[in-house]
Amino acid sequence: MAARPLTTARSPDPPALELLDRAFHLLRTRPAALGAYALGSLPFALGLLFFWSDMSRSAFAEERAVGEALLLTVLYVWMKVWQSRFMMELLGEASLREEPPWPLWRYLRAALQQVTIQATAPVALLAAGIVLLPSAWCVAFYHSATLFGNGRRTRLGTLVRDSWGQARLWPRQNHALLAVASAFALFVFLEILVGLFVLPELLRRFTGVETVFSRSGRHLLNSTFLAAAAMLTYLVVDPLLRAAYVLRCFQGQALSSGEDVRTGLMEARSRRRRTGLGTALAILAPVLLAGLCGPSASAAAAPEPIPPPRLEEAVRRTISQPRYTWRMPRERLPSEAGSRGPIERFLDRIGEWMRSAWRWGWERLRDLASWLRRVLRQSAPREDAAAPSLSAWKQFIRILLIGLTALGLLALLLYGWVLWRRRRHGSAAAVEAETVAEPDLASEATTADQLPAGDWLELARRLMAEGALRRGIRAAYLAAIAYLADRQVLTVARHKSNLDYRRELARRAHQLPEVVRSFDANVRTFDRVWYGTHTATDDDAARFLEHFERMRKSFEP
Repeated sequence: MAARPLTTARSPDPPALELLDRAFHLLRTRPAALGAYALGSLPFALGLLFFWSDMSRSAFAEERAVGEALLLTVLYVWMKVWQSRFMMELLGEASLREEPPWPLWRYLRAALQQVTIQATAPVALLAAGIVLLPSAWCVAFYHSATLFGNGRRTRLGTLVRDSWGQARLWPRQNHALLAVASAFALFVFLEILVGLFVLPELLRRFTGVETVFSRSGRHLLNSTFLAAAAMLTYLVVDPLLRAAYVLRCFQGQALSSGEDVRTGLMEARSRRRRTGLGTALAILAPVLLAGLCGPSASAAAAPEPIPPPRLEEAVRRTISQPRYTWRMPRERLPSEAGSRGPIERFLDRIGEWMRSAWRWGWERLRDLASWLRRVLRQSAPREDAAAPSLSAWKQFIRILLIGLTALGLLALLLYGWVLWRRRRHGSAAAVEAETVAEPDLASEATTADQLPAGDWLELARRLMAEGALRRGIRAAYLAAIAYLADRQVLTVARHKSNLDYRRELARRAHQLPEVVRSFDANVRTFDRVWYGTHTATDDDAARFLEHFERMRKSFEP
């Protein structure tokens, strides 16, 4: 069941508490989406805690800082990609549309989009937090960018413009939402602090396991302990906050597309269908019961009596099932003097198994490190003892070359796997890629900035050649708008009408009268064909393309 749209979505500043309630309902109805969030956020959380602990305590922090920071950057991009997938799953649930599986190219494009946008997030959010005033807009912008940077073929400018447009919506609701989320995060943080502080003592009291933390609680009072509590708080609060911003973006887009009306009608229809089924069952149930329990049933032959031995055996077999054993009296086992308890023995066995697994893994890592050292020593020339810095630099170069070689082999394997999949799926994958690449010309949400002008024009000529004149004229119209936008005499926006485009072009390109006349003629043709009852003809298509060529020649020197 999808999250219901906000009842006050079209009124200014919907209530923040209602938005959080819908967000919680959305998470509860789509728990599978939390798997994508955990897949992306847990590795980054563990990597950040390891980086924090290593940089605050390790004696080799300065040597490891660069490598660990690069690894943390990769984990950050990984987290943003999967958070985008998580938010798209929630958006599909809110709009009653199933989010299809992502192909590999979409993950790569989403990573590129998230790197471009989210690289500025730490600095921008820190600066906004210091100034305090623009914090709400910055948080809304980067959460919206995580949703819109989902690997689709969208220009960077469009992505930034859409994210900023959603961030500017309903500022009072945005501030109230962050205030409530901050108070909730503080409460969760204090709860986690208390829980982590009490956990060692509870472990000692119930299991008898003594740790350094139960001997002295001062061992917990360090920066790593606080960082772990903060990271757990982030993992608890962030999914709810992202679900709220998904609903904000959904309702913001619904202001121009009316998507919330469609989902409301679909929910009302499904609710009415369920209500009708329940009413039918309520009416038919007494009839069915009367038929089963009527005279015909009573007139049937009485069942044969069960012999007492068989009845006793059936009762004994039934009460011996696991779901009934808790009712049986507990048997007292003979206890040996000085023996350890079962929980303690169980924990000792787990500890022995973990220690043996750790020793085995550590020995394998040491063997691998020894093999790498032997390989490097065999390939390394004799270095002069007076130049240790040059030797270290050459060793770093060798390690870098080995790493790049391994990455190259991995890339070749990945490329071979992709080729194998393409060959296996054949033409079906090509048709799917073509379907994804071509925008939906029948949808009013399609805008001219989704494709370059040349691609729109090529699509228009292909559709006209196939006989789809009406769709071809719309593709040519979008090509004209994209071309004029490239010439910076128009600005593409979803809310603009054809009359808005004509007025804007007359105002910004008044020195090019031929462009204005040709565009006006195409707008009239497009309105008659697309919105009116006029049937498109070959002459209309030819004149449309002729006017487009006149506009292009007017811009040429």
